[in-house]
Amino acid sequence: MLPSNNDRKTLVIDADIAYSARELAPDEANEEKYQRIGYCISFLNAIRENEHRIVYPLNGQLKEEWDNHQKEYFSGWVDTMISENLATFIPHSENDDLRDLIESCTVSCRDEGVRNKMIKDTHLLEIALESDKIVASMDKVRQHFVSASKEIKEIREIVWVNPQTEEDSCTGWLMKGAPVEPERQLGYLVSR
Repeated sequence: MLPSNNDRKTLVIDADIAYSARELAPDEANEEKYQRIGYCISFLNAIRENEHRIVYPLNGQLKEEWDNHQKEYFSGWVDTMISENLATFIPHSENDDLRDLIESCTVSCRDEGVRNKMIKDTHLLEIALESDKIVASMDKVRQHFVSASKEIKEIREIVWVNPQTEEDSCTGWLMKGAPVEPERQLGYLVSR
């Protein structure tokens, strides 16, 4: 049974999923990669089967990342989403206020790698704030945005799901209409 029209959501899909939903070359095959591919493909199929929508970036960093990293499966999946009118075309514009908040929040971060990753992935938050506030990504930067949400209230309501973690149970969540569950939100720990 499909979620009702009101329960269907628009998701921002990170390039790590675009890259991971693919076939493996024989020399790179291992159990972990097979599992990651399976989770990503199941997740993408569940988005389509439950008639959720995706953000199709018309420009900007996510568009560039998709163009540079997507594999054949993802490309075909996106084409299908577009042909089934399940894509929302959004021009990306940087949110200078949010970027300033992220940068000021990361100043105290001693790990430059973490700081750079947060700044690099700010575009996912910007796009999420222009749609249904849902990001799908396997990137570990999520935990750092959770910490940042203590200071940045604008990102607290963003739902961040990782299709490769069993605790996120993404396909079941999509079948239920991708409800906004507090424990999936970046600000969940702040409000407790």
